[in-house]
Parts: sequence; structure tokens; C-alpha cells
Amino acid sequence: MDGETFSKQDCLTAYLTTVLTRVLDVPVQRVINVVNYRSISDRPFAHLNLAGNSIFMMLSSVIAAGDVLSLAAIARVVRASITRARDPEFAEMWMTFGSYYMKRRADVDRFTWRVPEENEVLVNSNRV
Repeated sequence: MDGETFSKQDCLTAYLTTVLTRVLDVPVQRVINVVNYRSISDRPFAHLNLAGNSIFMMLSSVIAAGDVLSLAAIARVVRASITRARDPEFAEMWMTFGSYYMKRRADVDRFTWRVPEENEVLVNSNRV
């Protein structure tokens, strides 16, 4: 679409997603981005001087079956998920829920681990 702006990372992710779709038995229909949330909010969990990993996993919307080989469609889905993740209100809600859920799991000696499903790809980049 006219006026859209994609980062180099959006385009690289879209390209690699199409390559994986071409070689795997199942098309990639969702991208999970590891998003840096530091500095998007003034809340304590996002302060610039906070030690630790200031990231969370953001799932994209589902890539339509007809778009799994479209660089533009995939880049658009990736950019939309990152834009949403960087919204301070969304990030606060996401981090509040995530913290609550992870603490509940830790309290019963369980851990939380998210791995991609068969039709998903996980992308780790702080340059988004």
C-alpha cells in the first residue's frame, strides 16, 4: 500500500519467512517477534537503567494462506505486530499479565517457555 514504511528487519523477516515456507512441509502463517520494550513506558519495568532482559514475545496476526509467499503482506503483518507491541498501554497490559502468569507458574515450581508451533517462526531482533 502507498505510504507504508517497513524496516530492513521487517523485510528480512518477510524474506526468510517466505524461504522457510518454500522448504517446509507446512507454510509459516505467524511470526513471533522478540520485541524490546525498554523506553516505551515510564513504568518501572521499562526504565532505561533497569538491568535484565527487557523483551517480550509478540505474536503477529495470522498470515492469510494466499499471502504466505508475499513479501509485502508478511512485512505488513510484522510491522503491525511491532507497532502494537510498542504501544505503551498494550505493553503495560501484556507485561502485567505476563508477570502475573509467570509468578503463578514459579510459585508451583513450573516454568514458562514459548516455542513456535509448526506453522510459526520466531524472530529475535532488537533492531525493530
